[in-house]
Amino acid sequence: MKALTKKLSITFAILISSSLMTANASLIGQDVDLALIYVEANSGTPVFIAENDLQNPITVNVVENDVEAPGFIDGFMDVNIESETLGVLFPGGVVIQGDALSLNDALGLGPLDFIGLLFANLSWGLDNPGEITGITNLQTNIAGFSESNVLFDQSNVAFNILDLVIEANSFVIVDLVVSHDIPEPHTVLIFALTLISLGFTRRK
Repeated sequence: MKALTKKLSITFAILISSSLMTANASLIGQDVDLALIYVEANSGTPVFIAENDLQNPITVNVVENDVEAPGFIDGFMDVNIESETLGVLFPGGVVIQGDALSLNDALGLGPLDFIGLLFANLSWGLDNPGEITGITNLQTNIAGFSESNVLFDQSNVAFNILDLVIEANSFVIVDLVVSHDIPEPHTVLIFALTLISLGFTRRK
C-alpha cells in the first residue's frame, strides 16, 4: 500500500507539473500555509484544522516537482504546489468501513456552510509578490466540483469540498492567473472571514 501511495504521489506531481503556465515569477522556494478550514452554519466562525494542531495552519516550503504535504490531515490527502499551480490528491479517498464519504461526514463535523483545503499567504517573492486575479485549467475527477468550488482573494485560495464524496484517487488541480503589479497580500483571517460573507449554503 505504501508503494502504491508513493507511486500515486509521484504520478500526481508529474501531472501537476505538466499543467504549469509560463509565469513571470514562481512559488517555488516560497513558504505557503496549508489548513483544512470549515465554517459552521450557525456560528459563522471559521475554524482551522491542521496536522496535529487544531488552531493554526502548517507552513510548507514549495519544492519543484515534489509533494509538499504527503498524508496531510490524517493521511487523507497529498498536497502539491508548483510555480502557479495548486493540487490535492486523495490516494485512498475518504473511505470509512468500505464506504466513500464526504470529508465533513468522515470527520464528524456536522452541517456546515463551508469545508475545504486552504492555501494561504501565497507570495511569489518579496520583490514581486503577485496578486491572484483568477483561475484557469481546472482538472478534477470529483463529481460536483467546478470552478465555483475554487474560492480566492489576492493571496489565498480554498477548495470547497462540502458534501462531495471523495473516492480513491480523487484529485483537483488548478492553475492560478496572477498579476505581478500589486504587492500587498491579504491575511489568512481576512480571507477566512470572506468565506462567511459569501454566504455558502449546505448542499441538499
